[in-house]
Amino acid sequence: MTKARKAGAALACGMLVSTLGACGFAEPSPFGTVQDFLIAWQVQNYTAAATHTTGDRAAVAAALRDVPQQLDAASVKLSINNSKIVKSGDGYDAQFQVKIDLGENGDPWTYPSQMHLRRAGTGWKIVWNPSVIHPLLENGQRLAVVTETPNRAPVQDYQGKPLLKAVMTDVVGVIPRSLRDPKATLDRLATITDLDPDRLIGRVNSAPPQEFLPLATLEQIPANRTITATARQIPGLIVRPRIQQIAPSMAAEFVGTLGPATAVKLQQVGAPYQPGDTIGDSGLQLLYQRQLASTPTVKVVAENPQDGKAPTVLTTWPSKDSPQPLRTTLEPKTQIRAEQVLRGVAARASMVVVRPSTGDVLAVANSGTGGRDLALEGQYPPGMTFGLVSAETLFQRGLQANQLLTCPATVTVGGQVINNPSPRPGTMSFDRNFARSCTTTLASLGNSLDGASLVQEASRFGLGLDWGLTVPVFTGSVQAPVNDGEKALTMIGQGKVRTSPLSMALVAGAVESGTWRPPQLLNIPTPSTLQPQQQTPLAQPQVLPGRVVKGLQLLMRRSVAAGTAQKANVAGQLRVSGVAATVEYDRGKNVSWFVGYRGDVAFAIAVEGKVDAATIAAKFLNGATVSQAAPKTKPTPGKTATGTTRPAGKTTPVGHH
Repeated sequence: MTKARKAGAALACGMLVSTLGACGFAEPSPFGTVQDFLIAWQVQNYTAAATHTTGDRAAVAAALRDVPQQLDAASVKLSINNSKIVKSGDGYDAQFQVKIDLGENGDPWTYPSQMHLRRAGTGWKIVWNPSVIHPLLENGQRLAVVTETPNRAPVQDYQGKPLLKAVMTDVVGVIPRSLRDPKATLDRLATITDLDPDRLIGRVNSAPPQEFLPLATLEQIPANRTITATARQIPGLIVRPRIQQIAPSMAAEFVGTLGPATAVKLQQVGAPYQPGDTIGDSGLQLLYQRQLASTPTVKVVAENPQDGKAPTVLTTWPSKDSPQPLRTTLEPKTQIRAEQVLRGVAARASMVVVRPSTGDVLAVANSGTGGRDLALEGQYPPGMTFGLVSAETLFQRGLQANQLLTCPATVTVGGQVINNPSPRPGTMSFDRNFARSCTTTLASLGNSLDGASLVQEASRFGLGLDWGLTVPVFTGSVQAPVNDGEKALTMIGQGKVRTSPLSMALVAGAVESGTWRPPQLLNIPTPSTLQPQQQTPLAQPQVLPGRVVKGLQLLMRRSVAAGTAQKANVAGQLRVSGVAATVEYDRGKNVSWFVGYRGDVAFAIAVEGKVDAATIAAKFLNGATVSQAAPKTKPTPGKTATGTTRPAGKTTPVGHH
């Protein structure tokens, strides 16, 4: 249930008038008084309504005016059934119905109330008592809204252990009755936190006035220091330090962070959260806000802030569901190792580790990405790592790994100049040319293929398809080349080809296992809070021909054993296979890749800049403690929100390392 931003009165005067017709009373009818009072109350003419009562006009007007403020109500509607106006002693009792809209998407609060009328001269007056507003409201009491938030469930690793850690936070809040100028205080708080000022005021007005009301929970990190320092200087704000388990212990960009319910985030997740609530700010915490947090229990109470007695609960909207944890496929030791390796890289870097036999994603690591999950959503030209897809297409059409080919320094295909910085004189077998990243060899072989076949074979590796995930990912983009020049660029993973580290880790996994499998990140099929409707068929596992798989495995092993990925050739019981590449694109940008596997572990590393990514891979492999045994239980895929493609810049001439 979400509080409204502004209190207003929805008019139902016609209904009131129509139900207050004369009933044949022998004495002056009380209907006129009842009608005038209820209409004046409903249209917010509280002073006029008070004139129809026996109470002090200013006090009655204030009591009626406070109702929508104390409840942060969107509207108050009143109606009467004339059959309920009955004689009572020397007066009359009039029963009427109150309908108060407390939220945009919640059920309205509807209840019966009653007032007693007595003669006053030639007419009638309503005997004033707070029970006119609600039968259980007593003198000295006010209405208030109490929100009880259940404990948030954690995001978990593959074993069900929380991926959260306890951190110091600063809880910024107010004691409502201590605010001298609520609007000024809350406007300043809204300015520094991006909270909705109108909703802040409504939240404070409707809260128990004597209790501390949290309005923003900020982790004690450098990015929040200025906000906290400013909050301490705003009159009326209170800052209380508190230890809370709200920060991700690893995979921060994927797991996500928590933060105050800003106006933008409230629009994304919708009702029933309020300013002051701590909700998902990014990653899974935002995507699965409803599952992890459920909804709060909301109560309307009558209380006297002065007497210390327990408030009287007038109505309750219980939480609809209990919070449920969200289990991922992440393996903590692998995740931590991947993050440690990337922290040593000066440029923006990302890495994904998958288990080829299941498609489980074991690690999603990012470094220096400013909170962006480039491991899943990055869009880079893959360069010669995409040569695995091109080679698979060539093998399907009869190319042999031992076929002798030249590796010239430059070739021109369809007007497109392709440069090879490290040409090899003479002729060598295709697998050796590939191991040395001979772009000119691979680009020239595109003449034997048609563009549609290349795109079709790319789909065997899931590129550009819907993988059936419930988190946003970029599955890749391989567009059909329109001429031989574009086809040559596509063959070497440039031009309009874009992939993510996740998509390339899956390519490596397909070579290792012989089957491309869609990735598994979560073990639940529940759609996320922000999940769009399914539009396309989901990608299914694709089995590659055995002969082709053996050829691709040879290429990857040869690249590590005696090629450009040689620095990843670390010792161990299982041999390392992989491909390294550095690609220049979009007018001076560079991305360096390593895509490979060892046993039932495949991974891809992408670094924005010119580095030897094979060296980074070696550090990961030398320290990695990845389990080679697949988990006993396999997650169930859900639906996906795939990343979108973007146009690539033209690179002419093309250089490749």
